[in-house]
Amino acid sequence: MVKTSLSTALTTSSLDLVLPRRSDYGTVGKPIILHANYFELKGIKPDTYLYRYSIDFAEADISRAKSKRLIEILLQTPPFAERNVATDWSQKLVCAEKIPLEKFACFTLEWYPRDAAPYPPPSANETRWLRDFRQQNTYQARVAELRQVSLSELLRDLSQPAHNYPLKLEAIDALNIVIAYGPSGSANITTAAGNRFYPFDSHPQMQVADLGHAVQALRGYFASVRTSVNRVMVNVNVATSAFHKPGNLLESMKELVGNSPTEDRLEKALENEREHRRIAAFFEYVKV
Repeated sequence: MVKTSLSTALTTSSLDLVLPRRSDYGTVGKPIILHANYFELKGIKPDTYLYRYSIDFAEADISRAKSKRLIEILLQTPPFAERNVATDWSQKLVCAEKIPLEKFACFTLEWYPRDAAPYPPPSANETRWLRDFRQQNTYQARVAELRQVSLSELLRDLSQPAHNYPLKLEAIDALNIVIAYGPSGSANITTAAGNRFYPFDSHPQMQVADLGHAVQALRGYFASVRTSVNRVMVNVNVATSAFHKPGNLLESMKELVGNSPTEDRLEKALENEREHRRIAAFFEYVKV
């Protein structure tokens, strides 16, 4: 019989539900395999404190890539270099021990590419070119201490019927930064939305599928810290997203418009104002 309305379905429903048995609380019977994507977070001592710090730069127009590189350089300088410090590469630092800083500290950083050597120390006879380049790439990083969070307080709060720990969200955020720090700092893993990681280039776990039209799909994973009863869980799941294909930009533009060996469709497309805008928007954020 087809239920035509919610009220009809409720009046004809039965409470005689037959649930699967768990013989002797699952200790007897036929075992089956269950696949789960939630795992208990272990390896961190319950009495651990996580010390949090905010970071920002006096210059407001720094790109995301340059900001990440500056934080890398900051973590290589004392007092951070002697400690295991995690970061979200944007605004926060997290450490399992207190960093000897004032409530507010300022650091002068000289930016240089990851695959290059740092600038030589300033000298009286350095060239004007080097002096100007050093000045253009010198930034001020401001680090401020935030309230530390306690994992024991978080676990105690999870064992209670009501939430009482006022820094619960801050503690979860700090754990998420620690979980994401490893893959987000890898040179051949790209990060999306802070907790989605996609191996690419020469990474041994890269999985790629050609989608055509100068686009490819990368398979990665999603990781997030969640809370449960009396424990902290990590949710891990498969994630897939589309990316621009690496390679020659002109060849990618030709693939986008469906170029053929006998017909140069790219030249015709660029002569059309509408198609020109579409191609420009498609490659707007591509790095060359």
